[in-house]
Amino acid sequence: MRPLRNAVILFIGCTLPVLIAARSAPAAGNTLWQIGRFDQSSHEFNNNAPVGKPDYNPVYTIGKSKTSDWPRRQPGSENKAEGLRPHPYTILFDLPSRPTGTYNLTISALLYNPRVPRLEISINGRKGTFYFPRNLSYSARNSGFTSSIDSGGEISVVLPRTALRKGENKLVLTALDNAKDGPGDSWLTYDALRLTQSAATIHLSSAEVTLKPTIYYIRKAAILEEVTQVTANLDRKVRRGTIRLSIAGEHYEASLSSTPDFGEQRFEFLVPELSAPTPAEITLRVNGRTTNRKETFQPERKWKLFVVPHEHLDIGYTDYRGK
Repeated sequence: MRPLRNAVILFIGCTLPVLIAARSAPAAGNTLWQIGRFDQSSHEFNNNAPVGKPDYNPVYTIGKSKTSDWPRRQPGSENKAEGLRPHPYTILFDLPSRPTGTYNLTISALLYNPRVPRLEISINGRKGTFYFPRNLSYSARNSGFTSSIDSGGEISVVLPRTALRKGENKLVLTALDNAKDGPGDSWLTYDALRLTQSAATIHLSSAEVTLKPTIYYIRKAAILEEVTQVTANLDRKVRRGTIRLSIAGEHYEASLSSTPDFGEQRFEFLVPELSAPTPAEITLRVNGRTTNRKETFQPERKWKLFVVPHEHLDIGYTDYRGK
């Protein structure tokens, strides 16, 4: 069995274009509250929020706060310019009766920066982590800093009903980086947020796992290995558990964390280069229960990156490199 290995990921290209819709899918169920519009724009939010101040941790109260009170951007925890700290954003909302059915939180973000933090979602103290998918966008509403070509992503989270209560509820969103990566220009830019309630009760299966080969390859000696992400989405706290990827006669295994109360746990394995779609199996063991899932591993295209040095000189504003 080959253990999980830590590695430096080398960027060698760009993802194939995948367009995202200008608007989120219509809300399923009754909308309890919504902040902003799902239109691939953050213009309605507060662009002057003092996010860099050490004591700035905004609280947004549904029914009292205005849309323009919500900060447009949220720094990651390793954003050096914004204090190298977590920046919790709090939403307070009331439920008029005992929680029933399914509560779905949808968050759409514009992902302008190379580093995208994961999002920790805390509902009345119960915490889980989720990862934004990064999709290419040509939306005319996008307000990218240097190009009309940007990216965005949307996550949809079923909140644990047992964490909700009648009366006031506290939802805290925190953008987190991996401290091992060191400081970086890490941000989320919000498009819109929405909480809905549906009468049907949805139970996540402990087998909700995804397999994602990436365009990142690492060469070690004469072997080229593809960085492969395996993500488990769990609706419960793990007391003990493992996740295992089996492919081409090799096995890769990692232990699940017992820290989160729910949410996604993501692992990266280095899979030796494959030239064709290959059968794979993911085995998830959670709290004594074992689930197997069959997948097809589709190797990603390899990219060759050409780098062209370039200097820009504004006469009368900047000077040549020597000065």
